[in-house]
Amino acid sequence: MHETYRKHGIRVGVLTSAVNAMEKKLALTSWENDDIDFLFVAPERLQNKQFLELMEQKPPDFVVVDEIHCA
Repeated sequence: MHETYRKHGIRVGVLTSAVNAMEKKLALTSWENDDIDFLFVAPERLQNKQFLELMEQKPPDFVVVDEIHCA
């Protein structure tokens, strides 16, 4: 799904189990540098202390939680 956004010029980062460690690191770095428009994050990240600290430093404009697979 994130590839669709990229095709339309939207700078996207992904922090899910669907991407490798290098892409996750790139997404975090891009977020820290304000180089992405949209960050896809697994809900489990919200239990990660380092991620929460980064959110405090770089608060998102909004948060969307997609848990449709739990329905």
